[in-house]
Amino acid sequence: MWFHLYLILDLYSRKIVGWELHATDDSVHAARLVRHTALAEGIATVLTKFVLHGDNG
Repeated sequence: MWFHLYLILDLYSRKIVGWELHATDDSVHAARLVRHTALAEGIATVLTKFVLHGDNG
């Protein structure tokens, strides 16, 4: 069985700020992870736009 790791890493500090494991590859999982991580890290209300880079593995 294969699992898909969804990971958000702060490239400056190398801190893992969000991650989830799922049995399927779906954009809904990724969108939910970004939303939850932004809320947990307190960046959801920041006016400055952050860069989200996806390297697909």
